[in-house]
Amino acid sequence: MTGLDQVPHEGARFAGLRARLKLAREVEPLLASAAELLRQGKGLEPPGNSALDVYRKVRELDPGNVLAQQGLEQIQRSVLERALAAIAKDDFKAADAVLAEAAAVAPGSQQLLDTRTRVEGVRRQRAETVLAQARSALDSGNADLAERLAQQAQGISADLPGVDEFQESLRNARLYASMSPGQLINDPFLDRAGTAPAVLVVPTGKFLMGSPDDEEGHRAAEGPQREVVISSGFALGRSEVTVAEFREFIRASSYRTTAEIEGSSSIYDESSGRMVDGRGVTWQEDYRGRRAADNLPVVHVSWDDAVAYLAWLSERTGKQYRMPSEAEYEYAVRAGSTTRYPWGDGDPPRVLGNFTGAGDRSPAHRTWRKAFPRYTDDHWGPAPVRSFPANPLGFYDLDGNVSEWVEDCWHDTYIRAPRDSRAWVNPGCERHVVRGGSWGSDPDQVRSAFRLSALTTTRSGRVGFRVARDL
Repeated sequence: MTGLDQVPHEGARFAGLRARLKLAREVEPLLASAAELLRQGKGLEPPGNSALDVYRKVRELDPGNVLAQQGLEQIQRSVLERALAAIAKDDFKAADAVLAEAAAVAPGSQQLLDTRTRVEGVRRQRAETVLAQARSALDSGNADLAERLAQQAQGISADLPGVDEFQESLRNARLYASMSPGQLINDPFLDRAGTAPAVLVVPTGKFLMGSPDDEEGHRAAEGPQREVVISSGFALGRSEVTVAEFREFIRASSYRTTAEIEGSSSIYDESSGRMVDGRGVTWQEDYRGRRAADNLPVVHVSWDDAVAYLAWLSERTGKQYRMPSEAEYEYAVRAGSTTRYPWGDGDPPRVLGNFTGAGDRSPAHRTWRKAFPRYTDDHWGPAPVRSFPANPLGFYDLDGNVSEWVEDCWHDTYIRAPRDSRAWVNPGCERHVVRGGSWGSDPDQVRSAFRLSALTTTRSGRVGFRVARDL
């Protein structure tokens, strides 16, 4: 009998005390061994004979052993220091691996949670710094570097806020020179007061250009129908170039238009109801040869006149202005539609533009021989720009009001035509394409696919133009 057995006691309490003493005798040498292994630098290695292994054995025998828990946290602390060293070198992959290793030592410890929070904070801060560098690269026009930096930022922190928005900005930068589809641009002149005509950024996409053989009014020149891809953004004039805008060009450049040189242009004759040669008519006159209001689309301008204006505009703004290609024009006219007209296959359901309507009347109360039935827009001749609703892309009078010059040379069909949005040009061609119906066009000529051939020197009270701009 031991001395302990001779002490008065309760049986159950004595048994528990005896068990604790027995456990203490068992774990004491283990704790001493673990401490020695730690002193020797064998906290984790070698496997099976490390301080970690011994402390785990103690925890198996005595789950609440405080010394064992402290020893495990000491081992974990040394591991976590490696994680902090890794993030100091921006090696977040290594830091993640070390954190996983530390979690296996003492899961859920406060120091593990604190270190993980610290690593995540540094990770987020570093990712935000790299993303800011990506934004700076994008602002300076280096999209490739911006993309690489954005990928690096996302690799550092997969759920970094702002990455999705940046990717959209990067996409817009590649497609739209950091602008957005539908964005309005008013380029200021560099050497004088004033701005270029307002243009809208056109979204990229693809469409079927031309008309199918079975479309009512189809002409051979509108086929074969083909898919055209608009792979890069461009901007298009929100409305036709106005008399006032063209006047600014004439005053600044002293340019003489084709009508001024040739001495005439085609005007509407009220007495006969036809277009006739009007002597002395120039860009300053309207469709009848009378003084034109500033807010009317400029007419009586040839293709050469439009080119001269666009060259002047490019020089004044430092941006590349041009005429739209035929593909770009039809793409903007259709605005996603595939029907005969932009609004559908039948007559206009409401007043949408300046077309020939059965309810229209000339100053002498003439009517149209061919017109949309039950339609009137209260205009005979061009209307002031933006008098009618814009189309779904935000453009005014693309179909109706005045027909418009485009950059392309005339070709009798689309055989061998480009499948992208480039203009189809043959150097020195004498005939160019006119697109879009006018105030005097038959309903068939208002169709989205309708196209006309005109000599480069043609000028008329039914033809004007609008600008396009590279981004």
